Amino acid sequence: MALNYMERPGFYGAGLRISDFPLGNTKEWLAAQDSIERLPETERNAARLPLRRRFMSEDQWEINRVFVGQEQGVAGMRIHDRAGRTRIRIAVDSLDVPRLEFRTRRATWCRRFPKRGSRRR
Repeated sequence: MALNYMERPGFYGAGLRISDFPLGNTKEWLAAQDSIERLPETERNAARLPLRRRFMSEDQWEINRVFVGQEQGVAGMRIHDRAGRTRIRIAVDSLDVPRLEFRTRRATWCRRFPKRGSRRR
């Protein structure tokens, strides 16, 4: 579980993220992170990259499951499957229009409420 704040040119987001970590790998990941944190600041990013690549290539990296927060002026919640794919999205946009969307495993939208193109009353 983590509180996120992200800001970069053209993007802003903040919220609560809940992730899964494959069992047994969290201890190894945390030990490696502790070792990296002891390095001089200039060497930390270079040391993190190979660690992340290894965990990601072995499907041992964190898997986002739930995000609740705000991104680009849209308040919402995303629920992801065990592979990290967004399956349900609930949102209220900057014009206060609510949406509820469901996706298939192949990331195609199977249901949207309100339907795309319908007008708010």
